[in-house]
Amino acid sequence: MTRATVLQEVRQMQLEELCELRQRRTLTMAEAAEILGITERTFRHWSGRYATEGRRGCRTGGSAEPRIARHQWMMP
Repeated sequence: MTRATVLQEVRQMQLEELCELRQRRTLTMAEAAEILGITERTFRHWSGRYATEGRRGCRTGGSAEPRIARHQWMMP
């Protein structure tokens, strides 16, 4: 297991815990975001995904599909 994988899992566990505290109204969104070092808007987005998708929604990676490099579609 790589260091990056471990750090990703730790962050995911922190996010899960903070989302649960937020749902119980123990923390505000601003407080939870500050603990994670992210903006309140980002925490709102992630906590919404956690509410709808559960643990799978806690992935902090982007949800956008990969883009095709410009040169790939320009070549004949």
